[in-house]
Amino acid sequence: MLYVGFAVRCHSQVATRFLVCTMNQLKPLTARRSQNERSEQMRQRLVDAVLESLQSHGYAGTTISRIIDIAGVSRGAPLHHFATKAELIEAAAQQLVRRIYKEFNQAIQQLKPSENTLEDFILTAWQVVTAQPDSIAFSELLLESQRDQNLAAILQKLWTNIYLSLEAFAGLHLKPVAPGENVKQLMVLTQWVLRGMAADKHLIEDQGLIHHYIKLWSSLMSQHIQPQQR
Repeated sequence: MLYVGFAVRCHSQVATRFLVCTMNQLKPLTARRSQNERSEQMRQRLVDAVLESLQSHGYAGTTISRIIDIAGVSRGAPLHHFATKAELIEAAAQQLVRRIYKEFNQAIQQLKPSENTLEDFILTAWQVVTAQPDSIAFSELLLESQRDQNLAAILQKLWTNIYLSLEAFAGLHLKPVAPGENVKQLMVLTQWVLRGMAADKHLIEDQGLIHHYIKLWSSLMSQHIQPQQR
C-alpha cells in the first residue's frame, strides 16, 4: 500500500511538472501571437486612415499628421509599422484594389436577367467606378501619380494585376456575340471609357446626361459582347 501511494504521488508530481512546463512553453507562443495580432490591427488602422483621408482630403491632404489624427495613434506608430510613407500608401492601394474588385463582383452577382442585362452590367460598373467611396480614393491616387513618380511606380506594380483581374472577370461573366471578338479587351476599353467619364462627372450638372451616354456605350458594346447565362 505504501508503494502504491508513493507511486501515485510520484505520478501526480510528474504530471504537475509536465503541465507547468507545457504552460510555460505555450506562454511565449501566445504572447507572440497576441503581439502579431496587435501589430496587424495597428497596420489596418493606419491603412484605413489613409483611405479615409484620401476620400475626404485628397492625396495632397493625406499627410502623416492627418493619418495619425484619423487613426488616433502615436506619432511613432506609422514608422514602426511602415518604413516610409510610400510603403504605407502602397499597402492602402493594394487593399483598395482588392475591395473595389470585391464590390464589383458582389454587385454583378446581384443583377437579375433582363432585356437590358448588358446595360445593367455596364451601369453597375459605372456605379462601382464612381459612386463608392473607395473609387474616390483610387481616383485620387491615379491623378496624383501623374505628378508623383514614386506614386506612379507604386501603381505600376498594381496595374498588371488590376487588368489581369478585370480580364478574368470578363471571361467569367461575358461572352462574344460572334467568333473573333475579344471580350477581355472590350471590357478593358469599357473600364477606360467609364473612368474617363468619371473624371468629368463633377462638371456635369445633369446626371441624366451621363446615363444617356452609358446607354449609348452599352448599345455599341451589345454588338460585340453579351452576358453569360447564369
